[in-house]
Amino acid sequence: MHFLGSVMLIVLLVFSYLFSAEAIAININHEQSVMSVLGVLLAIALFLERAVDVFLSAWRSEKADLLDSDIAILEEKVKKIDEKLANPSPLVNVGKINQERADLQNKLDTARIDRTKYRIKSRHWAIWGSLIAGLVIAAVGVRVLAALFTFKTGGDPGVQYKLFNMIDVLVTGGLLAGGSAAINELMKLYTGSLQSTRQQIAQKTNT
Repeated sequence: MHFLGSVMLIVLLVFSYLFSAEAIAININHEQSVMSVLGVLLAIALFLERAVDVFLSAWRSEKADLLDSDIAILEEKVKKIDEKLANPSPLVNVGKINQERADLQNKLDTARIDRTKYRIKSRHWAIWGSLIAGLVIAAVGVRVLAALFTFKTGGDPGVQYKLFNMIDVLVTGGLLAGGSAAINELMKLYTGSLQSTRQQIAQKTNT
């Protein structure tokens, strides 16, 4: 893994040297641009989360409900057997009941594992669905980095501009796939960092 990472780093450095891309100008009003873009992405992420949730519910909720029902039934049976074992009757075969409980417990454990696997699979589909949808949204023009930098293409866009758009699509799609909570946390982190920087500048000015 370390070797692969080192090779990728060397390839990127060689590519940067041979490509010799010009520096991209940063928008002057970057603070306002960042918050505006993140606000739009937050709204889109909320819509996207709800849409993915509806599609997954329509597709996978029926089996999930059946699995939950099986678990509830097995838990109730185990509970009743535990009550019998807590106050055993002299006429009751305790060994047989213990064996019955062990069998039910095995079925319950299997049902819980199946439910966990199904939940993981649903989460897997949700992540990939959000990522694909986020990439499509970014590909049609809703991008975060494009609002923060200014390109001077002068007509025909060069390789640098195309690579920038490709990276922008990946970054924006990843942000949208991360969900509204991640974007909201990023907004809080950004505003907190700005406030901290302003306070430090103000302290240095007053001293």
